[in-house]
Amino acid sequence: MPETNSIKCKFCCRVFDDYTFMSIYVAFIINVVLFSAFPLLLSTLQPVMRRIGFYSYLSVILVIGGVLGSLYSFQLADNIYLSGGNLAYGSFMMSAVMLFIMERKVLIFNYLIKLLVFINLFVFFGFNFILYILENALVINPFNVDAKLFDTSLGVLLLGGALIATEFLILMQIFIKVKDRISNLKQLMMLYSFVFILVICLDGVLFPLIAIGVSPELLPIMISNLSGKLILALSFSVPLFVFYCLYQNKLNRFVDTPMALSTVFFESRVRLTLELDKLERAAKQLIDDNQKLINLSHYDHLTGLANRRKYDDYASALYTRAVELGEPVTLVLGDIDHFKKYNDFYGHQSGDECLQRVAEFWKEILLEEERLTARIGGEEFAVIIANRTAEAILPQLKRDIAGLTALAIPHAASSTASIVTMSIGVASMLPSREGDFELLFETADKALYQAKNSGRNQISTLN
Repeated sequence: MPETNSIKCKFCCRVFDDYTFMSIYVAFIINVVLFSAFPLLLSTLQPVMRRIGFYSYLSVILVIGGVLGSLYSFQLADNIYLSGGNLAYGSFMMSAVMLFIMERKVLIFNYLIKLLVFINLFVFFGFNFILYILENALVINPFNVDAKLFDTSLGVLLLGGALIATEFLILMQIFIKVKDRISNLKQLMMLYSFVFILVICLDGVLFPLIAIGVSPELLPIMISNLSGKLILALSFSVPLFVFYCLYQNKLNRFVDTPMALSTVFFESRVRLTLELDKLERAAKQLIDDNQKLINLSHYDHLTGLANRRKYDDYASALYTRAVELGEPVTLVLGDIDHFKKYNDFYGHQSGDECLQRVAEFWKEILLEEERLTARIGGEEFAVIIANRTAEAILPQLKRDIAGLTALAIPHAASSTASIVTMSIGVASMLPSREGDFELLFETADKALYQAKNSGRNQISTLN
């Protein structure tokens, strides 16, 4: 019996040890996920807010990295430890790579250098001040926070900052060189992930080598550190690869953007500034010219609404998006009742003025929805609405259409009313890969003719 109890005890201890081991790795993975979630979310923002968010996040990571290094470490194996500070470092490098790819500017390096200098000085003086007031009991310390938590070395901070800058510079240089030689995007994504892992592992060699110097104790420390950095690199290469997959369009634009690090280091500041200003003015002028061309090619010159070309492009893009997201699409078609009679009675100039007034009214309908308003024919108008069904938009549409009656545009030749009215057809569909937007147009067109055949000046719906 005692021997049996001993076997049971050993088995329980082994199970407990395995459970603790798994719990450590679960906690480690959760840390990596938390450090990775914010950069991935920031990547979804518009450019200005994205820059603000990323630089703020990188600043926070640098500040808390030193504290986390003293607060906790994960023992992932017998001689492998990864501190919270190491996790902050991995997140910083991952986030900097994301920012570089999205911004597509080598000047990102200059900004990160300034950030490293300012934040490390802030950490050094700020932490040493906190250390001083805690050690000298100048403040109330209700939670008995250990003052040594804020004991920082300027030399270590400078070394860490210099290594981060050097490693990021290596990453930038390799990324720029490689993108001009590899055209296959999937291969490029794999290679970028591999380079990221190598550079993080390089930190595991350089930091102890510089901090400790060549000595008998260096090799085991370096092996342990390198093993930890490999795990760290593999962990953060996963969310970085997810970023590559989610934002392949941004990676494509990064690949297509000409870059050279020499412009940062070897051009004079004045010449570089003048050149950048010149490029910025030229780019602005190009954008303005392109916008004018887009307006000419995509918008109806008489009414200012989107023309048939813009309507077709928007419809195709929206249909594709709706298929991917599983969202409905709704189309509203409107036709001015007896418009030919209006032209014959009042003349074509008055007819154009009538179209312009109706178009101004049409621009305002369903204003709160994600939609495109267009003139797709002589007196025919359309509204394409994203992620809404006919039933959802019908109450607002009825209220909006009443605005045309309020305009009270005289129409003495109409057999429907004494003012200009419209017949409206509305149709919705949940797009599928087998169909296309033309099916939705045909259904809305049937609804429009149904409204006309039922006496005009009304709304008809079909699904």
